[in-house]
Amino acid sequence: MITRDLINKNIKYSEYDSTDIIYDYAYLSREIDRFKNILLKYKAEPGMTVYNFLRGVNCVALFFACSELGIITALTDVTWQTMKMYFDKRDYIDAKTKAISPIHFCFVNDYSWNKIRTEDMSREKMFHEIARMTIKYDDEADYTPNNQILATNDSVLAIYSTHGEIDTPKPYTHTHGYIEPLAKRNASFFNGGVMATRRFHHGSSFATFFLPSLMSNRVERMYYVEQKNHSTDQDISFNDVDHIQYPYTDDVKKFLRDAKPSPHLTVHTLSQINSEWKKHLGVKIKDMISIFGRSETSGPILIQKLSDEKFQSDRYIDPDGYFNPKIVDGILTLTGDSFERNDDGSYKLLGRDFFVTIKGKKINVNEINKKANEIIDQCHVVFDKTYDKVYVCIWKEQDNIDDKILELTLFYRHLFIISKWKVITGKIKAGNKLDNESIRDYFRREDKLV
Repeated sequence: MITRDLINKNIKYSEYDSTDIIYDYAYLSREIDRFKNILLKYKAEPGMTVYNFLRGVNCVALFFACSELGIITALTDVTWQTMKMYFDKRDYIDAKTKAISPIHFCFVNDYSWNKIRTEDMSREKMFHEIARMTIKYDDEADYTPNNQILATNDSVLAIYSTHGEIDTPKPYTHTHGYIEPLAKRNASFFNGGVMATRRFHHGSSFATFFLPSLMSNRVERMYYVEQKNHSTDQDISFNDVDHIQYPYTDDVKKFLRDAKPSPHLTVHTLSQINSEWKKHLGVKIKDMISIFGRSETSGPILIQKLSDEKFQSDRYIDPDGYFNPKIVDGILTLTGDSFERNDDGSYKLLGRDFFVTIKGKKINVNEINKKANEIIDQCHVVFDKTYDKVYVCIWKEQDNIDDKILELTLFYRHLFIISKWKVITGKIKAGNKLDNESIRDYFRREDKLV
């Protein structure tokens, strides 16, 4: 099971903006007891859910308090557009949030509490209103030792939602028994100093970075820099940091552009590695590792290493055979992505094809979008299986949009008709990906019909 006993007891912790304050395992363990006592005071039971807005060491402590009590950590993130739709009328909750609901407890710190009280629209305020109870970190201070373990091997550790590329997001869960050996396996990637730049609200980050770094017996220091724009801060030193997490492509680009050279530093990302980043190897960074998998399985199933002598942006390797992936009919098992094997046993990514059935017809979504962008500059086609509709997002204003929409409509008239379209400023994204479900919900609430 996932309990505090798995944590490397020699790790020292600090917030980056207060590095003179060092926390140790004893402090962390007392905080775990504190949070367990808070949860039990408010009648928390195994199987209930918690959304964790805390930062740094307190975030870690709350997670392990939940895990020991058999309480489920809810993992999700919402787009700006999703929040806007919620706050417009308070009659809308996005499908990803619905998938992880009900949320029994929302834990916040002073920073988050201030956002709830003062801001018109924020993630903190949204989840405060959705959760059955919001608990402020400073509300309780009962440090009575608490050794209760209410979780079992089969207890659900975390609940997530699917991304919703082609359909409404659905919930899925991981148990203690599934995550524990996976996190132990992934702990081998980490040593020395580790810096976390985000909380764990991405299914893959949870088991590939957050837990493994805490469980590695070779990690000595943990730094937390959440809520700080570290990617553009020229003053940040990474002298004591050997591993850092930048999940998304934009994060990596900003770091490589702005950060000081740190030739001992390995960057961990969920994004595909760009071949142009090779020039930074041995100069700005020691290495970059990209994990490949699915949130539903976590991972990594495959990895990329920038330092690989045979590195190509589409080349991946199986680090240890943990998942034993195979290619069946051109598709990598467990992921649904198109791959082929290279002569040296590595894997070549060919892409991912999403298919959707509209009015009884199976449609390749990627091919549709490729053609659509030949006709309309910077657009995205989304299929809504729930209402049997087709929507087109256009990301920039341009001449003759009506004519272009007509051309696209006529080209695919044998397959589908376009139900709605709109020019939208700013792409609706969740991490690296366009958030198709948020786009669907956006159009469901729009009245501009073609």
